[in-house]
Amino acid sequence: MNISGGFLSRLTLNLQDPNAHWTMAGQMNLLGVPMDPFPIDRMSGSAVRIEGDLNVNHQVRVAAPITFGSGSSTHFQTPASLLQVSTRGIVEAGAQFSGGGTLENGMFSQLILQDGAVLNNVGLVNHGLLEIGDLTGVATVDRFEMTSTANWHIDIGGYLAGTEFDRLLVSGAGGAFLDGTLSVDLIDLGDGIFTPNVGDEFSILFSFGGVDGMFLNDPTTQIGSQIFQWETIYNPHDVRLRLTNISAVPEPSAALLLGLCLTMSCLQRRRR
Repeated sequence: MNISGGFLSRLTLNLQDPNAHWTMAGQMNLLGVPMDPFPIDRMSGSAVRIEGDLNVNHQVRVAAPITFGSGSSTHFQTPASLLQVSTRGIVEAGAQFSGGGTLENGMFSQLILQDGAVLNNVGLVNHGLLEIGDLTGVATVDRFEMTSTANWHIDIGGYLAGTEFDRLLVSGAGGAFLDGTLSVDLIDLGDGIFTPNVGDEFSILFSFGGVDGMFLNDPTTQIGSQIFQWETIYNPHDVRLRLTNISAVPEPSAALLLGLCLTMSCLQRRRR
């Protein structure tokens, strides 16, 4: 199946069941417009699961939820080729990638790299929400970029990297460039919600090609009545989260309580 042509040429498949998906188990070729600086929509509609061979040339966008199934093959015809996910994408462990191109997560999209996902020599650019694993996991990309609109959500449920907290490995010489924000959740992996100690560190990213840039925030996590404050530590080849403080959620001030009492009193008088 070849999907190419002008700017409006695309495959749109709408299933009656909004929760259903269709499967591409053969060969599909997505071709963008040569020399165009922006991705072109080539697929839209209902969710699709890729189980066959997907070939990408130039810059194309999938405007439908897409899953790169285990055993599927996605090949970029040139290192300049790009595939943008603009709604929701899942990369399963065992999905194969080649050709040196770029997988891009759109500004309003969510991309989940499942535990064990490997992009081989393909890079990842994140403009939207990035998550690793269904709970926690480790994933590998060739190069990594976070833009100013991006958020990377980290789950921490223990001290073991990749098994009990999320970790991203950047294997290529292109390294990692960081921007955007981090968010952190403390999760329950079976023994209750994990509670780290002040001073604990978690290596969330390792990049053989080095680390450049910084996130826009040091994240905080609220669990019940507690607030966990994190410091982001940048080393030449890795990024760590260090827990710096645990505090209680502030109680409403006396002035606020007095204002609420006066407001309720006024409302009661008006009703009378």
